[in-house]
Amino acid sequence: MALSPWWLWRQRALGLDTDFVQETVVAEGEQVTLEAAETLSALRVVFYVTQETVAYADPSSARASRSIAGVTTTAAMSGADVTVARGGWFSDNSWNWAVGELILCGVDGALTQTWDPGWDNVIPVGIAVDTDKMLVRLQEPIVQAG
Repeated sequence: MALSPWWLWRQRALGLDTDFVQETVVAEGEQVTLEAAETLSALRVVFYVTQETVAYADPSSARASRSIAGVTTTAAMSGADVTVARGGWFSDNSWNWAVGELILCGVDGALTQTWDPGWDNVIPVGIAVDTDKMLVRLQEPIVQAG
């Protein structure tokens, strides 16, 4: 029986040791300011278009999957500065996460816990630590076997 990339990554994420927790606390609030290559909403996954500009990431784009910048913490118009989180804790009252489950990059950078087997890549960006709180922890994408 083949194991799905989702299951493998989830097992690694849930098996984190205390060293990871300590690293995360130190990295909490790790943010960078970049330029929006397009109009961006807050709380979306973005990738580096250039070294200083970002756009929405997408699990069906190999280029976007290989250069994840983080999760936007603010919205921005094209050409404006946008703050991007590369690690740390985030909460939003509108979320209703399944606690302990991975949070992935979905279409147009949307945060989701639903994996689509049609995606070319699975892009884990964090884990739900409460129904309205996530821990951003960027990981290498998992390329689906074709």
